[in-house]
Amino acid sequence: MLRLPGSPSPWRCRLLATCYILAGARYFGIKPTLGWSIQGDLGPIPESGRSGSKEIDETVWDGIVGVKGRYAFGDERRWYVP
Repeated sequence: MLRLPGSPSPWRCRLLATCYILAGARYFGIKPTLGWSIQGDLGPIPESGRSGSKEIDETVWDGIVGVKGRYAFGDERRWYVP
């Protein structure tokens, strides 16, 4: 029996192991801005190039898939490996 993530019952493998199948998506968005203003005598640099700003908009999506579980062993299956 296999159920979707978030369901109350995990998938049972011969009663020795409990397995959860995980799936999802991750989102990261950032919009940094850099501003500058240079003052003083800079000789050949014109005043129009002494100030400004730059903005970048970056968005990243990626998928996440995995399996989580534990394997029971020993007498009465009291020992387990996560």
